[in-house]
Amino acid sequence: MNTLYRFFKTQLFLIVLLSASFGFAQVVVVPANCNVVVPGIGGSVGFGSKVGNGGVVTMPDPFIGGIFTYVPGSTIITGWSLLGDLSISSPTVNAGAPFTSAGAFLQVKLDSYNKSLRLAEQTSPSSASLARSKGRVTVSYSGTCGGSMFFDVYKTYANSVSSYVPPIIGPDCLLPNTQYSFSVDQIASDNASDNFGFDQYYWKGIPLNVTNLYYSADFSSVSFKTGPSVAQFDLTCFYGRANPWDSGTISTAPPLISHTTFVTKSIGAAPILPGLSPILNQSPLPNCIATGTTNYVITIPAINLVVGYTYLWTSSNAVWNLTQSGTQGSILTINNFDNNPSTLTLTITNGSCTPSVFNFIMNRTLAPALGITAVGSGLPVTCINAATSYSLPQNALSNQTNWTISPVVVGGPTVANGVGSGSTCTVTPGTVAGQYSLIATAKAATTCTTTSTSILINIRTSAPTINTASPKCVIRNGGPLLTYTCAVSSGASGYTWTFPTGWVTSNATNVITVAGSANNTVTVTAGGTAAAGIISVIANGATGASCNSATATYNVNYSSVTPVFASTNTTGCLIAGATTAYVNVTNIQNYGNYTVTSNPVGITSSGVITGGTNLSLTIPSTLAAGTYSITVVHNNVIACGTATATLTSLVVGGSIANWAAGFPSYDITSGGSDVYRVNSQPLSTSYQWYSGPAIFTTISALTIIPSPGTNPNVSFSPSGNQMTLYGNTLLANPQVYCIVTPPGACPTIISAARGTHGTSRQVNTNVKNIIDGITISPNPNNGNFCIKVDNFIDSATAILTDISGKEISKYNLIKGENKIQNERLIQGIYFINLLIDGKQEIRQIIIK
Repeated sequence: MNTLYRFFKTQLFLIVLLSASFGFAQVVVVPANCNVVVPGIGGSVGFGSKVGNGGVVTMPDPFIGGIFTYVPGSTIITGWSLLGDLSISSPTVNAGAPFTSAGAFLQVKLDSYNKSLRLAEQTSPSSASLARSKGRVTVSYSGTCGGSMFFDVYKTYANSVSSYVPPIIGPDCLLPNTQYSFSVDQIASDNASDNFGFDQYYWKGIPLNVTNLYYSADFSSVSFKTGPSVAQFDLTCFYGRANPWDSGTISTAPPLISHTTFVTKSIGAAPILPGLSPILNQSPLPNCIATGTTNYVITIPAINLVVGYTYLWTSSNAVWNLTQSGTQGSILTINNFDNNPSTLTLTITNGSCTPSVFNFIMNRTLAPALGITAVGSGLPVTCINAATSYSLPQNALSNQTNWTISPVVVGGPTVANGVGSGSTCTVTPGTVAGQYSLIATAKAATTCTTTSTSILINIRTSAPTINTASPKCVIRNGGPLLTYTCAVSSGASGYTWTFPTGWVTSNATNVITVAGSANNTVTVTAGGTAAAGIISVIANGATGASCNSATATYNVNYSSVTPVFASTNTTGCLIAGATTAYVNVTNIQNYGNYTVTSNPVGITSSGVITGGTNLSLTIPSTLAAGTYSITVVHNNVIACGTATATLTSLVVGGSIANWAAGFPSYDITSGGSDVYRVNSQPLSTSYQWYSGPAIFTTISALTIIPSPGTNPNVSFSPSGNQMTLYGNTLLANPQVYCIVTPPGACPTIISAARGTHGTSRQVNTNVKNIIDGITISPNPNNGNFCIKVDNFIDSATAILTDISGKEISKYNLIKGENKIQNERLIQGIYFINLLIDGKQEIRQIIIK
């Protein structure tokens, strides 16, 4: 009997039952290279035989068309219908559209054809022509009892070399007590959506000690858990029930002959961690080696060595010197230790599996004697007020170190990169000053004693801040006691205050230290002669001066002081043109500055105190006459306000500009006299003539010019506003001055350079008149008067001017009486300038 018949004996039994129920059967004759393995109703087994309803046929793959003939019996065929990897041959058939139906033909040509190409069927050495999944043929008919018959088609693979089927997918090497899965591509049963059943796969070689064994529905995958040990084995998967297989399968219906289509995967045992036996008899392998150890030996016991395996040790710390000896490198000797940790790596290979890698972190204990230093400082104890790095010695635990601060205080210092970090950490001081311990602890397993080292660090007291409500402007050498307060600095032992020189604290100096972190207030008296300046305070560190805080400063200044006027250097009027005058001011300060303004403007001052308490004033020569006030302002500059005082009723005489036009030194004729004249002022104006230096300083420095009664070489006009000098001697002084004092007004001083006609002046023999024989009458008059000239030789001229010197009329005189009338002169003083034969004289007339 054909081998496949034994697989389908259950189906054959059902067909026999069906045959007994019906007296006729419809069959299909298959091509000669197709084998009927289950005859179905009315069928017969064998190549080219008949297959009846429910039968099974095997078809080679690839199969490029074969004739299937329907034997109708008493029925009439109505059509053919296909499922799975089958197609009705046609010149237009393509890979994406197989023909799955045909009409009422007694014969059709069927192909083995891929309905759905799988990746494994498109990759070399396979091809799209390998259609390995099963199919189903259904023939419909009518007649005595209409209906349909069907038979299944299973594929046999023409080339049964295992490389033409997809490989087993799964791990190459297995570990004990581990769940694994293996599978193959479902090329024999990939049309699940057609709902006519699956082809089947069979597995061989699964170890006997596995558990949790189960298969997928079509046996295309298998899963199991390995036992306590794993040895190398071959795992084989057999494809399709229509292909012969051997009796080694675990299938419920094992075949009796060798299978022709299969794939095998060699599975190795993954290397596992062997038992390790350190020389110190510690088990398991310790992860902490004490500092000071000179060598260390780790062995793999012989009982744990696996033949064919190799064992290789490496270290992440290049300083550690590793030496391997013994069978398969089973003994490791470590020497040339430093104090740093290392990761030991054991790599195990067996030649067929991926090497297994096992890491062991080997920490070191941390001896207190190693010490900690601030990075770059080298100091065992330091005081910090900013983030600072600390480090273990170069060869001490470059990693796996826990850094902590003790005690832990809210607002106290903190450690960055603390837990499990390297040989360096950063401490941030926080706001709570004091002394703390920075501790470095080796991060080690409980099998090793954990040791640590530490350093005392002092957190610098934070700089206090002086209360901004404390006095900024103070009264020097007076006023109330002053109170200054600063914010409390945590951890301070006290505060040291420094005040400006001359300020006095409770200990009679300008520096005071108070004890206690909360004793942050002091009292002081402002004094001394120095200007105020800066108050400073330092919070004293609890651990000594090296931890004192930074200095806090506070700017203070003295308040401005109101000036007090004592007197001026003149009790009457200030003379315009006198370049300086002084005002006596008391309580002058040596800080800040003074500014001076006048009202009306004009009087100026540099604001500089001279002569002890005298304030220098400048009275310009162009200043208008009148009453002025001056205001002196003391400004201490640094935002402490100003203090102001005003001196009123300063009287200033008239400006030189009002008088200078009539004050030349001149000589009408060569060899004549030097004549000086001030434009006439109101009646009762007094004129006092002086000579003196070229630059006016004070009146006391001038020399008075005597009246005509005592000096025959000088004459004055009747009002005194004109002075004429005679004689051959020049004035001793280079300048002529006249102090002009109008009635009820302040004096004004004006000047001109002395005359230059000293050697040719005519001597005055008549102190009253220069020119004889001239009479002007009446005088005073009403504007009509007579100039009588007794005699002249060449010419006689008279010029009438007003008090300012403006010419009104000019007369050519004749001998005898010359009447002057109808000049319409208003009441006042006028002048007659007489020029007789080269002589000049000015006479005054009064119009009433």
